[in-house]
Amino acid sequence: MTQTPSLPRKEIELQLEKIMEKKIPGLTIAGLARVTGQRSQNLHHFKTEKPGHDKRLPKETIEKICTYLNCDISELITLKNQKSTHRPPPLNELDPSIQGYRLHCHLEHIAGRRGQSLFQVSKEIEVSYDVLRKMARNLLKRYSVDLIERILGYFNIEIKDLFTLEVDTTKILTSKIKNTYEIYFGLSPLMSRRKISIQQLMDDTGFTYAFINKLMKNEVKRLNIQSLEVLCNYFNVPPTELIKYRVTKKES
Repeated sequence: MTQTPSLPRKEIELQLEKIMEKKIPGLTIAGLARVTGQRSQNLHHFKTEKPGHDKRLPKETIEKICTYLNCDISELITLKNQKSTHRPPPLNELDPSIQGYRLHCHLEHIAGRRGQSLFQVSKEIEVSYDVLRKMARNLLKRYSVDLIERILGYFNIEIKDLFTLEVDTTKILTSKIKNTYEIYFGLSPLMSRRKISIQQLMDDTGFTYAFINKLMKNEVKRLNIQSLEVLCNYFNVPPTELIKYRVTKKES
């Protein structure tokens, strides 16, 4: 009987403790948990240098670790007996609190470049297609060590080829926000100034009474571009005359 050859894999190692010692001597897992908002249990996943194949690495924890310690994922997760010289993109040193790293997976690009579909890859490495699809679309919340090692081995690539960090400037801390703004519609005062009734606006634009009434009372949850264009052209005004904002709260 022919023996099925074992799947190729590249063994990975986790370097969290070494990075902590290098970047912030004396920093403990408990301390890192406090500053990153991550559970100590999740951080302990990265403490063991040689993790088991069944260990799962939370994506958010990877992003938080790399952001706080300003390290690349290829420094945090390395191939056995290999050191990385790759560096992440620079964060804003003036206000690092408004930025962070977002983990991006290049699996679909790697497979496509080699003329393979994710379905084909899933069969070859014996991993669920749904898992690979979520991973390729950056929807997977946890990456198993086994999955990473299988993909690295199958494509014969390194961590930096599979994952990269991107600067995410959308992560603004809510504690930094001093003002709260409310969007409202300026249709009612505009109609009053032009002496246009709801009935006339209905006849001229084709909008329903319910829609116009909700706009006047600021009860509309969504306003599509086409409707906004109709109103702008009808009143001959820019969008800023119809969509306005006001400060509703300001912290002392």
